[in-house]
Amino acid sequence: MVKCLPIIALGILLTAAPLRLAAQNEREDVETELPSTAVSVTVQGTRLRIGNADGEVVRVFSITGTEVKVLRIEGNDVTINLGNLPRGSYIIKVGNVVRKVAIR
Repeated sequence: MVKCLPIIALGILLTAAPLRLAAQNEREDVETELPSTAVSVTVQGTRLRIGNADGEVVRVFSITGTEVKVLRIEGNDVTINLGNLPRGSYIIKVGNVVRKVAIR
């Protein structure tokens, strides 16, 4: 019985290795299929920069969920000034992209 344990352990390791390799290949395929035109949202101070979102709607929510600003984006690279908002944390939603930002 004791002599069988190393053989069983080796069998388990050999069958698990191909599964691990297959999982890594699937993960790589998913990463390469991401669209190159994904919406980008970045914040620099009080300026919100949005890329690749022509025709989308930008919604700015307070941290409590109250909608404080709505804008339609015209162009692929737009900068929006959020300086008129009070300091604090906000949630930005552009299409399916959601970001939490801090206005200081």
